[in-house]
Amino acid sequence: MFENDDLPNFGNNENKASIISDSCTIVGDIITNSRLLVSGVVKGNITSTDKITINGSVTGDISGESIVLGEASLKGSILKATHVELLHKNSMIDGSINGNSCDCNGSINGNVYLKEGLALSATSSLIGDVKVGSLAMDKGALLKGKVNIEQK
Repeated sequence: MFENDDLPNFGNNENKASIISDSCTIVGDIITNSRLLVSGVVKGNITSTDKITINGSVTGDISGESIVLGEASLKGSILKATHVELLHKNSMIDGSINGNSCDCNGSINGNVYLKEGLALSATSSLIGDVKVGSLAMDKGALLKGKVNIEQK
């Protein structure tokens, strides 16, 4: 089904990845030490010590090294992540984000707590309170909520 060239570079776990295809639905929690690609549906919490890429939908909370949402939806919170990226204008998180940094091109409906920076592109919207180290907003970005910028 997948050729080695189809898989992204896996860093420390170069040849290890878990893939949930677009025709698959998982009901239950997922815990992995390798990279995870979700193209299907997960109804449960996800924990990884590596990168989590979502192109499908997840209903549950997520913790990972870095979390990337393509054209995807997350109904739950990101409990811990070094970096969160919403790549597409249709990427959606309905829950809070806790981590170091976030680049957003999609929509977030929840509070955002980041030690470092939050970048909102022109296609992004955020409805919720923000507590960050720095904030960058492009013209056209929507932000509704309290903003607290704590410089170190």
